Amino acid sequence: MNRGFTLSVPELHENIDDMNETCEQIVKSINPYLWKEQEKYKQVFESLYKSYYDYKKALYETYKLDESKNPLCHGSRDFYFLIKNVAYSFDDLLKQKIEYSIENEIKIITNAIERNFDALNIGNIKSYKLFKTFYIKNRFENEEHKEKEFDNFEDNEKDVIKNIISNIKDKNSRNLYL
Repeated sequence: MNRGFTLSVPELHENIDDMNETCEQIVKSINPYLWKEQEKYKQVFESLYKSYYDYKKALYETYKLDESKNPLCHGSRDFYFLIKNVAYSFDDLLKQKIEYSIENEIKIITNAIERNFDALNIGNIKSYKLFKTFYIKNRFENEEHKEKEFDNFEDNEKDVIKNIISNIKDKNSRNLYL
């Protein structure tokens, strides 16, 4: 008797509960303290997975982009490494006994988004700026606070070469595609 089976991996962005679980497991594998003990860190990661969900939804529904039509379209691997980048960065700060601050959060998130979501031009907007917009919406509840943090989140000129070099030097980073 012949038997066969199919292994199928669903699209991560189609189920926000799967994204939450995936995010939680990645963060806990790096430092469980970041997920369980500190609500402020958990809120950052929750905002990240919700932002990725909104970002992918916008790519499909608003901009009509998907991975089958555009090989540069961001996929699950970009999400995994975004979470890993942020978790490792917060873990490094904790090891140096540097307390959480909104300024450190914005610096870490900006760097991680730029390293993982800088490949696409979507209409007249860069993909990393679209992702940042979703992050700000998901992270900051108060409208006044959103505007203040958005001002802090804007960058003057990104240094793409700096991001390439940091991707090459970072032992926890993924393969770099040029």
